[in-house]
Amino acid sequence: MRDVSLTAHELKNRHRRVRDSHPEALRVRVHRSISWLERAELAGEDADARFVFLWIAFNAAYASDESSCMRAVSIAAGYGNDAAGQSPAANV
Repeated sequence: MRDVSLTAHELKNRHRRVRDSHPEALRVRVHRSISWLERAELAGEDADARFVFLWIAFNAAYASDESSCMRAVSIAAGYGNDAAGQSPAANV
């Protein structure tokens, strides 16, 4: 079986070649994820630190666009308010 592992540096170079064809939100997530992967590589033999940095890198790859999340929260917060501006829970 062929080893297909790449270093953060190699991933960064690949990302630079293709990033202009991707949406900005994806470019930012990939950039952040690769940065945390690079930090994990620098942790060396510290398995705990490597685990934490790899976990952050994984989460950075799957993070949501903050502006769309905030928009959803704003809509949800305004949903169901009565004319007095109170939430339904306030009337209980």
